[in-house]
Amino acid sequence: MKIIILVAISVLMISQAHARGPSHLVLDISKKETVSSVSQDTVRPIASLTKLMTALVIVESEVYMDEEVGYRGGIWRNKKVKRSHLFESLLIKSDNLAAEALAESFPGGRQAFINVMNTRAKSLGMLQTSFEDPSGLGRNNLSTAKDLAILVTAAYDHPEISATSSSKFFKVEIKNKRKITYMNVGNTNNQLLNIFDNISLSKTGYTDPAGRCLALIVEKNDKKYAIIILGEKTSGDRFYRARN
Repeated sequence: MKIIILVAISVLMISQAHARGPSHLVLDISKKETVSSVSQDTVRPIASLTKLMTALVIVESEVYMDEEVGYRGGIWRNKKVKRSHLFESLLIKSDNLAAEALAESFPGGRQAFINVMNTRAKSLGMLQTSFEDPSGLGRNNLSTAKDLAILVTAAYDHPEISATSSSKFFKVEIKNKRKITYMNVGNTNNQLLNIFDNISLSKTGYTDPAGRCLALIVEKNDKKYAIIILGEKTSGDRFYRARN
C-alpha cells in the first residue's frame, strides 16, 4: 500500500510540474542573491542534471580513477574502461552507461552509491531532492531549481567537475591493428559553449517527464552566477532562455 501511495505522489508531483510550465533560477553565488526566478521551489524530474551528483560522489569518494571497470556502452570497444575516461563521458557526452558503470563499481555497489547520492544531497541542504539512479533516466530523480543551484555550487568547487563539464569534447583512443587513431566526442551543450567563453560548469538534461534542462555556472565581471533551467519544451527554448 505504501508503494502505491508513493508512486501516486510522484506521478502527481510530475504532472503538477508540467502544468506549471518551466522553472528557472539565476543566482549570484558570491552574494547568494536571486537575480531572476520562476517556480524555483517546484519539485520536478531533472533528467541528466542528476549526473552532477554522480560526479560529486565520485570525486569526493576518492576512488582510484585509473582503475579499469566494467562498461557495457558503445564508445569504447573494450569491456574495461578507466574511471577517468568514464568520468569524461559522463559529464561531456552525458553517457548513461558510464554513470551506471561508475555506480556499479563503487565500493558496496550500485545501491550503496545511490544511498550516498541521497545522503550527500541532504547534507548540502537539498531537502527537496531525491535520486533513484545515477544517470537521471528515472522519473523519480526529483529536485528544484533552488536545490540544483546548491548542487552546481558544490560541484564547481571541484576543478575535475567544472573543467570537464565545460570542455567542448573529449578524445577516445581507437586501436586498430596497424595504428592508433582518435575520435572526438562532443559536449551535449556545444551550442552554448561555442558562443560563450565564460561558462565554467555545464550540464544538459532531457527526458520526456523532465523536458529540456540545463545547469550552468558563468563568470562575468569577477562574479559567478548559477543558472538553472528546468522543463523547457524544446532544445531551442532552452538555448534562448539560457542565452538571454
